[in-house]
Amino acid sequence: MKPLSPGKPSLPEKWTVLSRQVINFLIVGGSNFLLTYVLYIGLLLWASPLVSYIVSTVFGILYVVVLNMVSVFKSRFTVLKFLMLFAYNVAYTAVSIAVFRWIQRNIDVSPVMYPVITQCILLPLHFLCTRFIAQARSAARHGADRT
Repeated sequence: MKPLSPGKPSLPEKWTVLSRQVINFLIVGGSNFLLTYVLYIGLLLWASPLVSYIVSTVFGILYVVVLNMVSVFKSRFTVLKFLMLFAYNVAYTAVSIAVFRWIQRNIDVSPVMYPVITQCILLPLHFLCTRFIAQARSAARHGADRT
């Protein structure tokens, strides 16, 4: 199918790009989850579940910010975009901690399952927010595109 207008991808091409992004996001997120989950389990030997979760999550933030920008969404690396994604991931961490605590208080499962359930609940929204930030154009560039 040919693009509807010059320079713009057709609908099937957009779905292909989105599919690749979802798959790559899941790969990066999965590897980050494994990394932080192993750290979480190890930290449980010395710390409470909440402290273990916070420490392991903080280590994962830089990992996902860089990989999502560079390899998943293939966006241009800028300091502003990095800071926006970093700030978003800190906010996401706060939300995930709240969900984690809710699970801890309200669902009768092993502490080993708390992070798994937390991520299952938050992952779809996390993808959409990260994609939006990573692919956002700067105000100056966006204005230049319109002229």
